[in-house]
Amino acid sequence: MLLYLSWPSFRIVAVDNDLVSFVDAQMHKRDSDDWPLVLITNPKDAGFLLPSKEPTERILKSTHIRILAWSRYLIQRVSVSIDGAFVGNARPAKRHDASI
Repeated sequence: MLLYLSWPSFRIVAVDNDLVSFVDAQMHKRDSDDWPLVLITNPKDAGFLLPSKEPTERILKSTHIRILAWSRYLIQRVSVSIDGAFVGNARPAKRHDASI
Protein backbone atom coordinates (compact mmCIF):
# COMPACT_ATOMS: atom_id res chain seq x y z
CA MET A 1 0.00 0.00 0.00
CA LEU A 2 1.38 3.36 -0.99
CA LEU A 3 0.81 6.11 1.54
CA TYR A 4 0.82 9.64 0.24
CA LEU A 5 0.62 12.60 2.57
CA SER A 6 0.33 15.90 0.74
CA TRP A 7 3.16 18.24 1.60
CA PRO A 8 3.58 19.83 4.05
CA SER A 9 2.20 17.26 6.46
CA PHE A 10 3.41 14.90 9.15
CA ARG A 11 2.28 11.90 11.18
CA ILE A 12 2.43 11.47 14.95
CA VAL A 13 2.65 7.84 16.09
CA ALA A 14 2.26 6.61 19.67
CA VAL A 15 2.47 3.15 21.22
CA ASP A 16 0.26 2.70 24.29
CA ASN A 17 0.29 -0.74 25.93
CA ASP A 18 1.44 -2.32 22.64
CA LEU A 19 -1.37 -0.69 20.64
CA VAL A 20 -0.26 1.69 17.88
CA SER A 21 -2.24 4.88 17.25
CA PHE A 22 -1.53 7.72 14.88
CA VAL A 23 -2.81 11.04 13.62
CA ASP A 24 -1.95 12.83 10.40
CA ALA A 25 -1.66 16.60 10.45
CA GLN A 26 -1.10 19.25 7.84
CA MET A 27 0.83 22.43 8.34
CA HIS A 28 -1.01 25.58 7.34
CA LYS A 29 0.12 29.11 6.71
CA ARG A 30 -1.87 30.35 9.69
CA ASP A 31 -0.75 28.86 13.01
CA SER A 32 -4.30 28.86 14.34
CA ASP A 33 -5.26 26.24 11.72
CA ASP A 34 -2.78 23.69 13.10
CA TRP A 35 -3.52 23.67 16.81
CA PRO A 36 -4.36 21.85 18.93
CA LEU A 37 -3.15 18.46 17.74
CA VAL A 38 -4.89 15.61 19.54
CA LEU A 39 -4.17 11.87 19.52
CA ILE A 40 -6.40 9.54 21.52
CA THR A 41 -4.30 6.50 22.39
CA ASN A 42 -6.84 4.66 24.54
CA PRO A 43 -9.25 3.41 23.47
CA LYS A 44 -7.67 2.92 20.08
CA ASP A 45 -9.68 4.02 17.05
CA ALA A 46 -11.72 0.93 16.07
CA GLY A 47 -11.13 1.67 12.39
CA PHE A 48 -7.44 0.87 12.83
CA LEU A 49 -7.57 -2.21 15.09
CA LEU A 50 -5.22 -5.04 14.12
CA PRO A 51 -6.36 -8.01 16.24
CA SER A 52 -3.88 -10.38 14.58
CA LYS A 53 -0.96 -8.02 15.34
CA GLU A 54 -1.91 -6.23 18.57
CA PRO A 55 -3.31 -7.27 21.98
CA THR A 56 -6.72 -5.68 21.29
CA GLU A 57 -8.33 -7.61 24.16
CA ARG A 58 -6.67 -5.12 26.51
CA ILE A 59 -9.14 -2.47 25.36
CA LEU A 60 -12.03 -4.38 26.98
CA LYS A 61 -10.35 -4.24 30.40
CA SER A 62 -9.25 -0.62 30.15
CA THR A 63 -10.68 1.91 32.59
CA HIS A 64 -9.09 5.14 31.32
CA ILE A 65 -9.18 7.39 28.29
CA ARG A 66 -5.67 8.51 27.35
CA ILE A 67 -5.08 11.57 25.21
CA LEU A 68 -1.96 13.26 23.90
CA ALA A 69 -2.48 16.94 23.12
CA TRP A 70 -0.05 19.51 21.74
CA SER A 71 -0.37 23.19 21.09
CA ARG A 72 1.83 26.18 20.47
CA TYR A 73 -0.42 27.90 22.96
CA LEU A 74 -1.11 27.12 26.61
CA ILE A 75 -3.55 24.22 26.93
CA GLN A 76 -5.94 25.29 29.66
CA ARG A 77 -8.41 22.44 29.43
CA VAL A 78 -8.99 19.21 27.51
CA SER A 79 -12.71 18.45 27.39
CA VAL A 80 -13.80 14.86 26.73
CA SER A 81 -17.00 13.96 24.90
CA ILE A 82 -18.28 10.54 23.88
CA ASP A 83 -20.76 10.46 21.00
CA GLY A 84 -21.24 14.21 21.43
CA ALA A 85 -22.04 14.01 25.16
CA PHE A 86 -19.65 15.81 27.53
CA VAL A 87 -18.22 13.38 30.11
CA GLY A 88 -15.68 15.61 31.85
CA ASN A 89 -12.31 17.26 31.59
CA ALA A 90 -9.11 15.28 31.22
CA ARG A 91 -6.49 15.47 33.96
CA PRO A 92 -2.76 15.57 33.23
CA ALA A 93 -0.89 12.39 34.04
CA LYS A 94 1.87 12.49 36.61
CA ARG A 95 5.11 13.60 35.05
CA HIS A 96 7.91 11.07 35.06
CA ASP A 97 11.55 12.04 34.89
CA ALA A 98 13.01 10.12 31.95
CA SER A 99 16.48 10.25 33.51
CA ILE A 100 15.51 8.09 36.49
